[in-house]
Amino acid sequence: LGTVLSTGPSTDSLVIVIFVDLAMFAILFAVNSAIHSYLIVKYCDNNKVVMDVGFYYMSNAAGRLTGTLVSGAVYSYASDDGQLAFAACFWLSLGF
Repeated sequence: LGTVLSTGPSTDSLVIVIFVDLAMFAILFAVNSAIHSYLIVKYCDNNKVVMDVGFYYMSNAAGRLTGTLVSGAVYSYASDDGQLAFAACFWLSLGF
């Protein structure tokens, strides 16, 4: 993997690809999040709306915290090279 990155495209093109991919992910994530929020409110019991919505956001926050900690650990321990560490984070995220 290291030789592919070192002999592959320039850093500028990698930055553009990462930026475009992250922008596409952000748009899809925003739409998905809006749909999830709507469905949580629509399908929960009328007398337990606050509990269901609160549990949804609590579990969402716990997942984000866990993801942040795991990706930070992978980035720190994968490699001293920033590109390889960043690539390791993306490869790990494929498993989720």
